[in-house]
Amino acid sequence: MLDSLTQRSKPIILTSCISLLFTLSAYCLPVKAKETKEKTTTEQATKSEQEKSPIELLIEQGDMYFDWAMKYKADKDDRSTEYFDKALELYLEVYNGYGYDDVEFLDGNFGKTLELTKNYDLAIEIYLKKLKEKPDNCSLHNDLAVFYRFKEMYKKSEQEFITAIKLDPFNESPYYNFALLRFDEKRYSESKELLRKVLKLDPEHKNSSILLNYLNKK
Repeated sequence: MLDSLTQRSKPIILTSCISLLFTLSAYCLPVKAKETKEKTTTEQATKSEQEKSPIELLIEQGDMYFDWAMKYKADKDDRSTEYFDKALELYLEVYNGYGYDDVEFLDGNFGKTLELTKNYDLAIEIYLKKLKEKPDNCSLHNDLAVFYRFKEMYKKSEQEFITAIKLDPFNESPYYNFALLRFDEKRYSESKELLRKVLKLDPEHKNSSILLNYLNKK
């Protein structure tokens, strides 16, 4: 899930020049052709929506609220709280109402929303339940460890990170999050060692570089 939970999604960049080019091209079409194209596109979109399951539609709606919440959060707009809550409501409808607990779903915006709304106890409950079904999933152990860390349950967090690393020693996320745990505990030498392991696996891991440079100056 993480390079902490908040680093999973990447922004989508829209190219205004391309958008303008398509707009200008559309106006060059004959009116009848344009109307026909619009009708076809609408029919295709309607058909596409009809083919989606209720779970997919709910997740899409949740993601929409989540994206707006992140935008408001970046702008320091108080509406972010309302939108995160709405996203969580939709994700929980998927989880509780439909019993959908796919790892990718837990690992995506649902998990991030649980973090950002500080629903740590609920998250721990959800991940523990899923781990009974998939005890060898590195991502689940990593995410559970992160939530334990947020609760300052450091010993349990440590155990989960160690398990995650054993399951997938080439995954940098557990090392990085484990380094943050050691930093919280003021065990700086161990934190630095873990950060070096992250950078060995991913030399472009920016957050690790920043934290390691900071620790090297202490």
